[in-house]
Amino acid sequence: MRRNIPLLILCFLITATLAWGQGSVGTLNGTVMDTTGAVIPGATVVATDIATGVESRTTTTSSGAFTLPYLPSGTYNIKVSSPGFQTTTQENVILRVAQTMTVNITLEVGAVTEEVTVSAAPPLLESGTAEIGRYISKEEYKAWPIMLGDGQRQIQQFIFQSLPGTTGGTFKGSINGGQEYSHEILIEGIPIGRADLSGGNNNEFSPSAEAIGEFKLQTGAVGSQYNGGQTAVANFGIQSGTNALHGSLFYYGQNEALNAFSLSAKQSANPKKSRFRQHNYGYSVGGPVYIPKVIDGRNKLFFFTNLEKTTRDQLRFSGFTDLPTTDFKQGDFSRLFDPNFTENPDSGTVIGQDALGRPVVFGQIYDPATTSLGPDGQPIRDPFPGNIIPQSRFDPVSRNIVDDSIAGITNPDLDQMLRNTNRIATSSPFFNLHSIGVKGDYVINDKHRISGYYNHSYRQRNNNGSARYLPIPGRPTSSWQLQTTPGRIVRMSLNSTLTPTILNRVSGGYNRFRNTNLSAHINEDWPSKIGLKNVPQTHFPTLTFSGREWQGGSVGRMGSASRSDSPNGSWAFTDDLTWIKGSHTFRFGYSFMRYFYN
Repeated sequence: MRRNIPLLILCFLITATLAWGQGSVGTLNGTVMDTTGAVIPGATVVATDIATGVESRTTTTSSGAFTLPYLPSGTYNIKVSSPGFQTTTQENVILRVAQTMTVNITLEVGAVTEEVTVSAAPPLLESGTAEIGRYISKEEYKAWPIMLGDGQRQIQQFIFQSLPGTTGGTFKGSINGGQEYSHEILIEGIPIGRADLSGGNNNEFSPSAEAIGEFKLQTGAVGSQYNGGQTAVANFGIQSGTNALHGSLFYYGQNEALNAFSLSAKQSANPKKSRFRQHNYGYSVGGPVYIPKVIDGRNKLFFFTNLEKTTRDQLRFSGFTDLPTTDFKQGDFSRLFDPNFTENPDSGTVIGQDALGRPVVFGQIYDPATTSLGPDGQPIRDPFPGNIIPQSRFDPVSRNIVDDSIAGITNPDLDQMLRNTNRIATSSPFFNLHSIGVKGDYVINDKHRISGYYNHSYRQRNNNGSARYLPIPGRPTSSWQLQTTPGRIVRMSLNSTLTPTILNRVSGGYNRFRNTNLSAHINEDWPSKIGLKNVPQTHFPTLTFSGREWQGGSVGRMGSASRSDSPNGSWAFTDDLTWIKGSHTFRFGYSFMRYFYN
């Protein structure tokens, strides 16, 4: 029984890896035959990427089969030659990202120097995989109207807006009935790999849409490279440089002045459009690395880079919030007796008597230092004269909080007790993003090629889930927070032809994402500045108010204790080996992923 174990393991590995996926690269395969249908062994097959001039070579096996794996997406000319036959070139073979394409070629008897060029589209078959896929070319991608969402054109937007079998959106969606956050997103063949979300989301951690070359949504029986159990794989390839310098500039602008009035605005006495001003712009450029008299990278060394920036201003107001008035902050509460000020008809009216027979007035503030027991044993207090609390009686910490020269509380817009400050309608009125990517491709020699990609993105916005008012971020008594989400994506790959029948691709990736949501005044030593002792010096204290609105209960939270920080990421390593034997192609692979929080 022991002797059978290695054989069983080997059979399992071969069976399991026959369906090994492509990542971001594709495969051309096929059979070379003569006009009678007999296979031609030993024929030379050369696939040339028209855009870069880079050649990939192999020879047909004893069964006339050829396989060229690990090819970047693009348009290829396939040239086949063999002694005693005319050389045949199949032109304009389009290979998509993560595609296995079969191209069978027939050679006619003749001299090798004679050449036959086939310009018509060949009968292309994708029979090497059971996967179901939808390919989107660069031209289609850029032709579709993709609106900005969450600061940029989301690279998954057209999946959830245009392709069947999808529900939800780019942040949280489902494909083919799978669970939310269950499909895999690959950039250059490596998963995005956020540790805080299991998959399916890259809204805050993404290359620019301008950097995407092609993409494939893989569904059905996805290969073992994708862990088998996923319902779908969104596979994105980054553009590469070519022999011709190419580039683009883009600008997307939105302004409320260009919008029509909403129905509710039309019905108002003073119609006004909600403020929304967004500017998204950038560039992309790629080509051969060329320095006159130093280096000519055509057919060998290429670069691609892109930049994207977004600024958004949607500062608009809706309704009002409450802030303490200037006289309140000075201890003067005399206007609590004024029903026009409090909007309460009971203000200033007598609502009863205390144990000494003195009138109890609605809105009166009583001095706790005068607490005593009345004739009936019930506690009684004396009112502050004029309903004014002397500032000498203020607690030192409270005095520092209301003191504009120390902490201070923003003054209201209107001199009234309630609904006195314009409330900002959006939790994040201002937003900024920048994203930059760089990619390089180098043909070391006819057997080895290397590719590398780096993307850095940075997003920043103020947010507030409580009392939102100007200025931003304002004083430490405001509740504004600052959210930043920096991210880095690194990809490297090496394609090698070890022998004419053994080829290998090794690739690695690094993902680093951080989501911080901190108080706008964190680590400014505010507790010590206002006199709080024996507490951490990280945050201004959080102040909350309760009770009826005429008791101050409608005043929003002051201060923020937010210190949310989610630094996470992943390392990825894959090795994919192709062994061509006769009419069979065997593929073996290894994948390692390490997720981390730190």
